Amino acid sequence: KGQAKKVEGFIDKIESHVKTLLDNWRSNKSIKVNEAESLRLADMEHEERARTIESTKETVKHVNSRDLAGALIMMEEGTRKMVLNSITDDRSTQEKQSNDQALEEARFATAALKKLSEMKTALESVTPVMEAENERVQAVREHNAAACARMVTTPLFAPAGDLMPKLYCHAFRFAVDYCQKEGLLDKVAAPRDMASIIAGMFNCEPA
Repeated sequence: KGQAKKVEGFIDKIESHVKTLLDNWRSNKSIKVNEAESLRLADMEHEERARTIESTKETVKHVNSRDLAGALIMMEEGTRKMVLNSITDDRSTQEKQSNDQALEEARFATAALKKLSEMKTALESVTPVMEAENERVQAVREHNAAACARMVTTPLFAPAGDLMPKLYCHAFRFAVDYCQKEGLLDKVAAPRDMASIIAGMFNCEPA
């Protein structure tokens, strides 16, 4: 989440430079923005928009500054520079500076995006250690579920009447939740190291 915000932050910085370049370029060339085309480009993902701008240079006339900033970080360095140069007035020192700053921020954004992609891949991949841990947790969960089922279905927990068995079950659930909250049971209701000691010290407690 933090890395994604970092990428968005870089896009914000690129946009601040690109907006000036676009506005000046359109003003100097008397370019009128096609709103329908602008909305079509806005609906695209950054990568698709980058490919569209690369293949059809006319789209730069209609893309808004935020969408162009997002597309720039998906382009190769050479293509990115060519797109920015096409909307930069070489005679203006200020525009050259905005161009250079936009390119620099785009490099940082691309690096941050690559890092974000690596982090997502790492989270999605399942290692043998993770598989073994998942199997262990599942086995403990099934064992505890079976033990709990036996405890609430034995004659001791099944007195006469329709109401009392439900009350016993609710009391048992409360006891488990309480022990988890106090750290005596883990998230799968397996006892922690101190559970047996505490149970021996407070053997009269309902939980």
